[in-house]
Amino acid sequence: MTRSALLAVLAAGVVLAGQASAQKAETRIAGRWKLNVQRSDKLPSADQDQGAFGAQWGGGPPRPPAGDPAPEGERGTGENRGRRPTGMRFSGMSDLTLRMEARHPPQELVIELTDSSAIITDEDGLGQVLPTDGRKLEEITGGSRKLRTQARWKDGDLRVEKQVSGTDTKLRLTFRYDEITTRLTLLVLLETGRDAPSEVRLVYDRIEAEPTPPT
Repeated sequence: MTRSALLAVLAAGVVLAGQASAQKAETRIAGRWKLNVQRSDKLPSADQDQGAFGAQWGGGPPRPPAGDPAPEGERGTGENRGRRPTGMRFSGMSDLTLRMEARHPPQELVIELTDSSAIITDEDGLGQVLPTDGRKLEEITGGSRKLRTQARWKDGDLRVEKQVSGTDTKLRLTFRYDEITTRLTLLVLLETGRDAPSEVRLVYDRIEAEPTPPT
């Protein structure tokens, strides 16, 4: 083997090693988690600069624009509890879809992992099965618009990126396990193309599985 060929092989090995490191999965994010409001960031109040989020998170979901279908699966109905994930937590014909998701984070999260996918659901069982190889998924949100979702592992974080076609609005969800606190951190970054990007840090405590009753 010539020196140049050897260098080419070594360079390819470095690239592959770097890609493997970037795609390293952190399986400890799997489990059931509950939002810790005290440890989570707060969005600006109504009389402060609200940025891309447009309002303080929490409370009831806002009404969709005229002509948009009503949001599905609002928390508190319990109709979808216990079912397999069936798609988006919110639906609509505009970037309101992602604004609503950013402004109303799940109070509880269930994360299930396989070798090739992540299943993320909220307390009402609404969520999605996401391939973690970076493949893009598309769902019709209303009219001709599509919600494009892409998930991948990056440096041990599970990163989910969403965008509604025909808009500049982008939502990035980064699920990160904190080795020191043993909690789940969810970074929610919202970009609209009109306002400065806004990011909040949400903290979730693990809900321990209930012990199996003796037979």
